[in-house]
Amino acid sequence: MKTNIIFILILVSISLSASIFDKAPPKCSDKVSTDTVKRIYENFRNKQIKTIKLSKSIESFKNIRATSYNKEIALRGCKATIILSNKKETSINYTVQLDETNDNKFYVDVDNSFFKYLITQNYLERIKKPTYIKNTKPTPKVKKISKKRIKTDPFEWMKKVNNQNTKPTPKVKKISKKNIKLDDYFKESYGNKFNELTIREQNYILSNQKTIVKITKSTFRRVCRVNLPKDLHVKKDVIVEFYLHENGKISNFKFIKKSGYYVIEDTSKETIEYSHSRYPRPSSKTLIRLKLNYNI
Repeated sequence: MKTNIIFILILVSISLSASIFDKAPPKCSDKVSTDTVKRIYENFRNKQIKTIKLSKSIESFKNIRATSYNKEIALRGCKATIILSNKKETSINYTVQLDETNDNKFYVDVDNSFFKYLITQNYLERIKKPTYIKNTKPTPKVKKISKKRIKTDPFEWMKKVNNQNTKPTPKVKKISKKNIKLDDYFKESYGNKFNELTIREQNYILSNQKTIVKITKSTFRRVCRVNLPKDLHVKKDVIVEFYLHENGKISNFKFIKKSGYYVIEDTSKETIEYSHSRYPRPSSKTLIRLKLNYNI
């Protein structure tokens, strides 16, 4: 009798363990799946707490659905909308898969694009509030030259009278390069193109070159940390060109020199998009060229 009872119990336990998931991973909406995603998020937040500020936790899930299912490897693809503790909503992709040797054990993997989105959004929220650099001089305004009308006698050519008191119209003086020199950073970027710029454009660049470089490099380092993979090892230079307008907007963005890596071109473009609004405003449309060095 004892042996029969033991045999029956073993059969029951086997049937129970097989029927928990029925040799299939948990559903996307199952509590065990969503709770695991929450723990993954909390672990990521705790690791990044010193560098970025993230919402404390995931409050709830909605619009949960399965996007794929592979019966052979017991893998279920999931997509949902999560509501964070700060009441913001975003989409998330994750997978649920059974262990090959243990049907009662499963794995949940959250797609990396979700974490990249969180880091990027955090950075964008930080740069929305402009950080003012101390001790920066305001953009010098170019004084307009008032052209005084010189009264002349219409019959003067007949009288052949030379008016010695008539003063010629004053000309705009060129900037003295003795006091302000073009930084090496801009020399490499512009080359001979700098001498083709108008006096106002040259005046703006010479007066604000240090501020522009400081803002660009600060943004460049942050965008690189988010965009570039750790296993990328390159030594490349990229030169970008665009027009900076009086209202702070830019136009005609293009690459003068490319790297050959799409991720580097995207990073360079994002750097300018996040930086240009903090540049000092020019008094007229100004051609800007910047060189970005990638030594990874």
